[in-house]
Amino acid sequence: MLRISATKAATATAKLFILGNGFDMAHKLETTYGDFRKFLKKRSLGEINYWPSVGMDRDGGQCVDQTYLAGFLVGIVDGVAGEDWRDFEESLGRLNYTEYIEDYDLFEYDDNPFRAIYAREDISADLKVCVPLLKDCFAQWIDSIDVSAAEKTDFCEYIGEGDVFLTFNYTDTLERIYGVPADKVCHIHGCSGSGIVVGHGETENPYSEDSFAYLGAQDKFAELFEELKKDTRGCYIANKKFFDGLKSKDITDVFSIGFSFSHIDNFYIAKICEVLSKRTVWHLTVFDEKRGRNEEIKAIIKECGFRGRFGSLIPELK
Repeated sequence: MLRISATKAATATAKLFILGNGFDMAHKLETTYGDFRKFLKKRSLGEINYWPSVGMDRDGGQCVDQTYLAGFLVGIVDGVAGEDWRDFEESLGRLNYTEYIEDYDLFEYDDNPFRAIYAREDISADLKVCVPLLKDCFAQWIDSIDVSAAEKTDFCEYIGEGDVFLTFNYTDTLERIYGVPADKVCHIHGCSGSGIVVGHGETENPYSEDSFAYLGAQDKFAELFEELKKDTRGCYIANKKFFDGLKSKDITDVFSIGFSFSHIDNFYIAKICEVLSKRTVWHLTVFDEKRGRNEEIKAIIKECGFRGRFGSLIPELK
């Protein structure tokens, strides 16, 4: 089994750990996107609702029933991600808003195109209220995860006092289970109890085209696409102190554990590769080797600018 001794605090060398959701899953935490779907399904009392529904409160403002909303969100994401939600974030850039226009009975407005436009405006306005609430529900789900139930693994044998951690998880597993100091950890997309960043990485907005057929809905749909986009550059800038800090360290080894190397997050990998030397050794996992992904991952890392070499595989955490 791979073992690397802890680096002495007096030296300038350090190891960098890049952690994805597979890390939390190895600790028996229910943190998959499928678990988020279960959270919403439970809140919806098992119902999946097709139409968005926006009401009015006593003060004349907009309000949304949370039980109904949860069922609606399950339905709209299921339409593109299936029921496992494995590609949840990617699906947020492909949500099919036009089906709500197409399935609405607008035949009665055939003799009055302006009424059809108004109807489309109403439908798109309801979607514009309901869909972004998915982010709020996601943050509520993250806050509901009980990290104290995590089962400690032999991960503690890999880490040393001077090591640093870039985590794509929203939990504080590192800090609470392994006692890693908070200033050594970069929660690049936020953490439980703080601002959470979730979204897609699509760049071409399909609703910004002048040729879009559904007059009256275009603007709201285009806004939704942009609102659900993940601002990776903004996240990098917000955490630039962490990335700049890597420049002052001699990173001897990089360990990527449970990280999927999705195209939107590889922006950060490229920034990391800028500060790594040719002497740096990158360690992939036995788990991804079994899935036949390691050659693909190596190609991605090299494309991001890595100049070092690949070392021993990391066994599954026990």
